[in-house]
Amino acid sequence: MQGLERARRVERTAHSKTWLVEVWEQILMDRDAHTAAGFPFVMCALMDRDGFVWLQVIGEPGPDAAEAYFRDRYGDAVWVEWLAAQRHVERPRGFGSWTAAGRILRVYSAIDRNGERRGSATLRSEDSEEIVVAVTCFVPLGPRRLVGGYKPQYHDIELAGPVAGRRVIDAATGKRRRSLAEIPFH
Repeated sequence: MQGLERARRVERTAHSKTWLVEVWEQILMDRDAHTAAGFPFVMCALMDRDGFVWLQVIGEPGPDAAEAYFRDRYGDAVWVEWLAAQRHVERPRGFGSWTAAGRILRVYSAIDRNGERRGSATLRSEDSEEIVVAVTCFVPLGPRRLVGGYKPQYHDIELAGPVAGRRVIDAATGKRRRSLAEIPFH
């Protein structure tokens, strides 16, 4: 939202609501052309009280190219806010529990059904007292569907030696995680 607040403070040409609606409709109709140019925008909002059409854009070409592309096409009626190069960004994800078989540590986590994608698990550190594991997932930028629930997942990590009483630490939270054997089931 800070991009929107910044946009509202910029001096700009006064455009009529009718003109802004036409620009907004044209932007929506040109969606395939924007995608072909490398800019699949995430959101397009008509800010008629503020006098502009607000675009949140993703795309490999970057923020300067996005600004130039949309300004050349639609003039100063648009405010372009570049979000990222990709639709999904990698974020830390906590895990819930783990199991071990020999030198293989399996950590269990979940991703939500609102567009998240499977990430990875990496061994951050391993010593005689603890094992630190980082799990990630890819989170979509922009609007999401509101679908309840989670998709379970697991990651296998090869250790230098068996867990053998060492603490397993979640790098996303810094907390110790219990093994499945330690969790009471009723």
